[in-house]
Amino acid sequence: MSLEVGEYIPGYEGKYSVTKDGRVYSHLRGRFLNPSPDNKGYLRVTLCSDGIQKTLKVHRLVAQLFIPNPYCKPEVNHINGDKSDNAIWNLEWCTCSENLKHAFSIGLKKGAKGVFNGRAKLSETDVIDIRNSVGMKLSELSTKYGVSEMQISTIRRGNAWRHL
Repeated sequence: MSLEVGEYIPGYEGKYSVTKDGRVYSHLRGRFLNPSPDNKGYLRVTLCSDGIQKTLKVHRLVAQLFIPNPYCKPEVNHINGDKSDNAIWNLEWCTCSENLKHAFSIGLKKGAKGVFNGRAKLSETDVIDIRNSVGMKLSELSTKYGVSEMQISTIRRGNAWRHL
């Protein structure tokens, strides 16, 4: 049912509605609720029906009510990366993989560096030793540390392990 203050939230018809710009309205109190951030920064509201309280994330409410999800994608992405911007034009349904790729592409997530990267074969001490081993050949270092000559070369040039 369409209202001036948005669409009723399923299960809370007549009590709460949400607008396309991500505001939740309480028909019981006659005002918009003030959402609070969870530990990851997503805005949430606590709704009450028959004495039972339930906390829901605002971006998911907006997406469920206003954004079609024909492929049944499980996650909602904030297109501009701002978790407090829950407007319909800033949200889209996505897979976990799509959400992660988007986060990396806009700079919200950065790849793990050095030993914190689960695929690292070298320690920070190894990298420092490689950079300081001026007289050794690439092939010798490659054999010693169990990595390719190309990797040794990129470490020496400073293209890999730049943070050291």
